[in-house]
Amino acid sequence: MTTFEVIILGSMAALPFNGKITSAQIVRYDNIFILVDCGEGTQMNLQKYRIPQNKISCICISHLHGDHIFGLPGLLSSFQHSQRKDALYIFGPAGIKSYVEMIIQLTQQYISFEIIIKEIDLSGKILIHSFPFFNMYSFPLDHRIETSGFLFVENLITTNIIKEVLHKYDLTIEQIKLLKAGKDVFLEDGTTLKNALITKQHTSTRSYAYCSDTVYNEKTITYIDSVFCLYHEATYLHHLLDKAIERKHSTAQQAAETAKKANVKKLIIGHFSSRYYDFNVLLEEARAVFPETYLALEGHTFSV
Repeated sequence: MTTFEVIILGSMAALPFNGKITSAQIVRYDNIFILVDCGEGTQMNLQKYRIPQNKISCICISHLHGDHIFGLPGLLSSFQHSQRKDALYIFGPAGIKSYVEMIIQLTQQYISFEIIIKEIDLSGKILIHSFPFFNMYSFPLDHRIETSGFLFVENLITTNIIKEVLHKYDLTIEQIKLLKAGKDVFLEDGTTLKNALITKQHTSTRSYAYCSDTVYNEKTITYIDSVFCLYHEATYLHHLLDKAIERKHSTAQQAAETAKKANVKKLIIGHFSSRYYDFNVLLEEARAVFPETYLALEGHTFSV
């Protein structure tokens, strides 16, 4: 099966703390590497976890708060020093284009590769980029400034041969390959096996949603309904609900409630406040509502 996974690079809120960095993660689909948010120290953890930075084709920035973008200037410089040739796509809210262009101008960086910057329409769920068998969407979140969530959806059609046919005709490996490729097969006795009659097609739709900084808002559920894996911020424990509402963040309990109402299979929580030395208290609160919850710990990889 095609690799579809999420690699956590950082998940602290506001500032690096206790050796851990702020928001950044890699979404990998086969040989496609997408960086989602780029907190300070991102390029260090790319090196630490042996992720080839020049394979990153897209960077998705959820919003322009520093803990999500302060790693971007250094990473762009590193791309140049590593002699990057391929074009780089950057997606983010209004202002990301000015931010990147100002970095390049004021630091007088020479950039020899193409940077394609696309500012996101936050009016609803929007297709922002397509790869073969894999689409990226954005959707609005509810934070203090314009903030986007991201949705990554596989769209892979697979062809399976009906099992009874395999047993009945004792097909060779080459004949099986032909059927999977959509071709008819001709047997030695003159029988024609029509592809359409002996195969079934299935659409695989593994999916991953990224909800960075956001207050609890049930409108979000409409954009992430039934995704396989969800990342959702969980900055505070629920007894600090007033603070979460004031600062437009979510509690661990609310992240779990969102996952439960959206019928997701797996929840990853992150964006932890530096008041917590032990993130397990957040995990326990979330698991009381949604048992299939995991912590976004640096270096951890989650299969989608």
